[in-house]
Amino acid sequence: PNLHASSAMGKKRAAVAPGLSRAAQDVSQASTAELEAIVFGGANFEEGAVVEENSDPNEEVDAPAKEKTAAWVDPDDANLEVPLVGGRHKKRIRGEAEKHVTGDEYERILRQRFTKLNGVACWTDMEPLAKELSDSDNEGFEAMASSMPPLARGGNLKPTQLGIQRLRELPMLATGQRKGSSAIEALQFHPNSELLLTAGRDKTLRLFAVDGEENPKVASYHFKRFPILGAAFTPTGDQVLMTSTTSQIWGLDVSSGEPFEVRSIASDKSALRCLAMGPSPQQVSGLKSSKMYSVLGDHGAISICDINSKHTIRTLRMSSPGVALLFAPHQDTIYSADEECNIYEWDLISGRCRQKVKELWAMRIQFGSKR
Repeated sequence: PNLHASSAMGKKRAAVAPGLSRAAQDVSQASTAELEAIVFGGANFEEGAVVEENSDPNEEVDAPAKEKTAAWVDPDDANLEVPLVGGRHKKRIRGEAEKHVTGDEYERILRQRFTKLNGVACWTDMEPLAKELSDSDNEGFEAMASSMPPLARGGNLKPTQLGIQRLRELPMLATGQRKGSSAIEALQFHPNSELLLTAGRDKTLRLFAVDGEENPKVASYHFKRFPILGAAFTPTGDQVLMTSTTSQIWGLDVSSGEPFEVRSIASDKSALRCLAMGPSPQQVSGLKSSKMYSVLGDHGAISICDINSKHTIRTLRMSSPGVALLFAPHQDTIYSADEECNIYEWDLISGRCRQKVKELWAMRIQFGSKR
């Protein structure tokens, strides 16, 4: 009986061994994409699939996924004739003897060119996961669902670097002009649109529509006897305020282009510097600082003003003449710095100084351009 049982066991092992070897062979022949699907989920093999040992043979097997088709097809594309001459971009995809192609052929050429420039997006063909993962299990899963290294446009992602692409410059100079009339003292993007302002000591405020290609100049405004040292859009972007070498402030209505003069807020006619605007109300709603702007005066004075009335709401004072000013983007707070490298944090509601920190290793704190 023992010999009979051992021989039966040996036959059983011999019957199981070929199945295991075939399964191992099928797995070894799987491509990299199939292995990733096995590890990270979404595996779907039609041929040579490895069947689990404890699977039920009577269990129904899902039908293979159907090939994806276009959601809508225009039958007129086959009769369409596209010329490949006369255009700068069409010359690049034109063949040696081809001057006219059909719509389907033109689509195939464009898809082939896109694949050549950007590669094949294999991740779009992956099946979704069979079951939903919890938040704790799904955290970070998207970042590791592939064995390929993460790629950016210029190569591997580097944690300490940013990819920057230089676009077309603004048309600041006239035709044939090599040097501008003055340096640019103010530069800011509009909070809600593509407008960009520039201003300088040439007493001119310029507005550009920045699109990255043409960047046309929308308008320019000249202010006599007013060299512009600071200019900024208001938080809503309706107006532009400008400061100069005196206590005078000028403004411009962006929609109408009408300039206006702001009543002087300095009692001693001292020069106003470091024009700072509150945060945009579209970023964070409900902040009182989104209706304020501020400037620095002499002897460490900080004037907090209302956007609508242009009147001074509150005056704060530092222990030394100020050199920098900045509103906090997410709370009713303003930061300032003085010549002795002291940094202040002010509460705009109560007007109190929350803290004062001195940067021991700083030689100088500077706000924007030299002015």
